[in-house]
Amino acid sequence: MRGLVKLDLSKNDMDERGSEALRVLLTSPTCVLEDLNLEATDVDDEECVMLAEALCTNATVRHLNLSSNLIGKSELLNACMPELETGPEALAEMLKVNKTIISLNLSWNSIRGDSAVTLAASLAHTTTLTFLNLGQNSLSCAGSQEIGRALFANTSVTNLDLSYNQVSIKGAMVIASALKVNNTLTNIRLDGNVVGRLGSECLVSALRENASADKHTSLSLVECDCVVEDKSIFDPQFPTKPAPDAPMDLKRNPPYLLNLSLPYGYMVAKELLRLANSKDGCK
Repeated sequence: MRGLVKLDLSKNDMDERGSEALRVLLTSPTCVLEDLNLEATDVDDEECVMLAEALCTNATVRHLNLSSNLIGKSELLNACMPELETGPEALAEMLKVNKTIISLNLSWNSIRGDSAVTLAASLAHTTTLTFLNLGQNSLSCAGSQEIGRALFANTSVTNLDLSYNQVSIKGAMVIASALKVNNTLTNIRLDGNVVGRLGSECLVSALRENASADKHTSLSLVECDCVVEDKSIFDPQFPTKPAPDAPMDLKRNPPYLLNLSLPYGYMVAKELLRLANSKDGCK
């Protein structure tokens, strides 16, 4: 079927045999498939790995829908079996080499833990992906921070959906820091996350700083908690404010102990440097 450009298998059951047949199709030199919909087809980690490996060499598929599947379910096994490759890890490797896919929907899966961090980090390397939907997963604090770090380098993604992902205040702040310099992203959804007062303020501030006449960015914070406070998190408005539990001898000049290998620690150090060079009273 050399004229088949769109294939919709949604709400069927791929299983191992179906996935193998699909792998043969995607690696065939006669494949011209451009749009592949595998929504709710019970694709698990093993089958996702098979699909991702095929897409490493495929140069035709542009739109891929893997929403509402079982990708990431093996994450707990990955902790005691490091050699086990999960679906998100395989997709991360695929995104680093694939130069064709422009739209990827991974919503309503179980992407979490270290696999979420690995997948998020791969965004720094993809150069063709423009639409990414990670909604209704569990990126959590580490994964959302890594998304922010990747957005510093990514120059292709224009639409990003991180709705209902347990994005933390720290994650929102790192994403906000990236939005100050990212000139590509025009639509970002963070609905249903606990971004807190600091996270929401930093996001809005970042859009204001990066605003220009020819760039319009849409930010969605529907059903977010934009009120909650966390006194342990760095506040750019009060950079010398001591922690509530700091010893009395450190109240006047509290130290910053930052792990610069983590996106949040790097973001705070970068912000402190900016404040020291631009804000009166800071040094």
